[in-house]
Amino acid sequence: MKHRVQDNASELMIITINSNIKGGWKQRTDKLENELNIQAQDYTKSKQTFKIDIENKISKMFYDSTDEKGKDESKIQHLKQGQPNWKPGTMKKYLIKLSKKEASPGKPARYSRPGLE
Repeated sequence: MKHRVQDNASELMIITINSNIKGGWKQRTDKLENELNIQAQDYTKSKQTFKIDIENKISKMFYDSTDEKGKDESKIQHLKQGQPNWKPGTMKKYLIKLSKKEASPGKPARYSRPGLE
């Protein structure tokens, strides 16, 4: 948002950006910038490059938090053992090719019973 309003901000947006209301837009944005390690020079990049960088930082943050919080959880350990190079936000190839009905193992059996079609 900050990148978008940097070029063509209205008077109301400038007031909103510069206000220091507790829990307001500026404080939440500053908190996110600190969490994602966004620097001032990142805003000079093109919008598309900036967006890709942010998505990569969010994916890395999600992966790190999942890895940290899932040390004692069996489901996360099973995921990591079965897929050693797992990346957040990527789907398995068979899920991309199949429809929702074909990918769900429970639905075809439920709908194949007589009288439920």
